[in-house]
This record gives sequence, structure tokens and C-alpha cells, in this order.
Amino acid sequence: FMTAAVGLAVYQYMSGADVGYLDLKSPRSGEVLCIQEWPLRHSLISWSSVELWEDWAAYREDMDGYIEEHRCMPRNSTSRRRPQCATVKVPLQSMDRRLGNPMGAEYSWTNDTVEIYGYLFLWMTVWIWVMITVHDLALTTVDNRDYILDVRGIRMFFPCWRKLYLLLGFRCWKRMRRGGGLLVGKKRYLQQAMRLVSLVFAPVFFAWSVFAFMALVIPVAFCFFVMYPIRLSRAVICINCLASAVYGLVLTIHCIAFVSSIDQRQIYAVTWEVPSVQGGPCVCGCMYPLSVPRCWTLLLIGAAVAYKSSTLAFRSLKGLRRSNWANLMSVLFPIPLTAYEVAWTQPDGQPIQHRKPGEPVQGELAFDPFALMD
Repeated sequence: FMTAAVGLAVYQYMSGADVGYLDLKSPRSGEVLCIQEWPLRHSLISWSSVELWEDWAAYREDMDGYIEEHRCMPRNSTSRRRPQCATVKVPLQSMDRRLGNPMGAEYSWTNDTVEIYGYLFLWMTVWIWVMITVHDLALTTVDNRDYILDVRGIRMFFPCWRKLYLLLGFRCWKRMRRGGGLLVGKKRYLQQAMRLVSLVFAPVFFAWSVFAFMALVIPVAFCFFVMYPIRLSRAVICINCLASAVYGLVLTIHCIAFVSSIDQRQIYAVTWEVPSVQGGPCVCGCMYPLSVPRCWTLLLIGAAVAYKSSTLAFRSLKGLRRSNWANLMSVLFPIPLTAYEVAWTQPDGQPIQHRKPGEPVQGELAFDPFALMD
């Protein structure tokens, strides 16, 4: 539950941006832009409104055309001189609005970076919570604890997973690194050359491994988990945590770019309503980038997610090595735990009262001292 709470807090922080997140001293737009309808971020109604989805597609396909079609003129503005974002005065009650999407020449898909990370971490957190719940509930029961597979069990019951490992490219790279060369008939050629190629193209193999892991291994593992939740709970916890660690590391690197250059930061729009000359609705706004303190906060969030996910993945390795060495994932300290059955019978060998043949007399939690020897 603590892991789920932390993940939800990270999502709320990344999706709840307000004016305090922005660097108001460095506007990215010179003049104030006024249009009839300004798309806002993180609006719940936008997910169910067909009209808002149509507007979303319109301004992403043709931003300039959308602005010209919805442009309006405020009453307190003249056609000769429009207000500037550096000197505009906005009433405080207008600051309670949600931040808007950046409109104008500064728009690009990179302005959705923080939101993408937020939804991604929320999705991974929900799955990790489900997997840990299934794993720990199964581990503390006598009937189901032996169904949670380790690596040897996965190789036995799911031999097709070996093909997923081959797709990562590690085996091919190790063969080249050891001088395996090219096998033609019964002879091998270019053994020394392949060693050099393995060193030169090591970054390419690493990039392909990360891509294959994210795009192929994780979706396949999730599909298998839906069909075999208890058997694969421990393995999918490790895979999901490794993926979350990679996403956290990518967010950390991304935020380093945010801190180093203001041009790389995500842009938000501060909007406010004004009366228009036409008499209809009119919303004005200016674009501002994320502030440096918020970028540092996001950097620390990415590093914390990577560290926390890595520790969860490493804690699952003991159980993946041998299933009887497994420990609970929901506790904060890795103490091995298993369920022992206390069995006794009547003098004639029959089960005791209220018990059936083969049914454990009592299943109680106990620490496994042999797992501490590993």
C-alpha cells in the first residue's frame, strides 16, 4: 500500500501543475494571445466530451488555422498595440484556473512530457500494486505458495519465454564478444573481427535491448500475467519494477536537460477570461516554461522512482532463484517467509476432528532460517 500511495502522490504532483510551477519572469511569448476557446490541461470533462476531442485534433493538426479561426479581440485592447506578456496585469481570481496548453509557434509534442510521465508512472504503480497483492496473498497460503514459479519453473512451464530473451540480443552480443565469428558449414570465420564489431556496436545492442524490453517483453509478460496471475506474479513484479526503474532514469536524464537549458523545458499557458468586443467568450493567455526548482523536484522524483523500483526488483531475485527462499514484497525489510503446516492425526491414522484427508491441521506463518544462508 505504501508503494501505491507513493505512486499516486507522484502522479498527482506531475499532473497538478499550477502557476507556482512556472518561471513567470521568462515568458516564451511576446504578445498576449486571445482566442474564444483555450484548451486546458488535466480537465476531467475533456475525456468524455466529443467536442473537446475534436478541438484537440484540430489544434494539433493545424495550430495556426485554429488560432485564426478562434481569435477574439478584448475590449481593453486596440488593434495598434496589443498587451505584452512581460507587462500584462491579471486579476488574482483568474489564477485559480487550470493551466492551458501552449498555443502558437512554441507548440510541440514535447510539451506533453511531464503528463506522459505522470500517466506512465500511474499505470505502472497500479500494476505493481496488483502484482504485489497477488504475490503476497498467495505466498501466505499453504495451497498457493508452491504455485509461484521461480526461474527454473518458468523455463519448464513457459519455454516460449526463452524466445523473449533471444529478442533482447544479449546472446548474440556475447557470442560476438567471445569470438564466435560467423559459422559457415563447420568452420567459423571473422572471429577477431567480430570481437571488434561487438565493442564498436555495444551501444547499439544496448539501445536495442532496452527497446525490445519495453516494447516486446513487458506487453507479453502482462498478457501472461492476466492468464496466470499466481504463477507469474513474482517474475512480472521483477519485470515491471525494472521497467519503472528505466522510466525513472529516463525522467532523471530528461530533467537534467530541463535544468541545463530553458529552451528544453515544457511550456504551459496561464489563461484568464476577459470581455470581448464581439460580445462572446474570450480567453487570453501567455506561455511560460517550468521553473528551475520544479525541474529539480522532477529530477529527484525520477531518481527516487528508479531507486525504489530497483530495490523491489532486487528483492524479488531471491524468490526467482529458488521459490522456497521467497520473501514478502509488501514489507519494508527482506525477511524470508513461508507457510508451514502443523500435522497430526488420531491414533488410528485418521484425520482429527473437522479435518479431511490431505487438509493441513494448521497453516501458520514462520521465518525460514535456511533462506538466510544464501
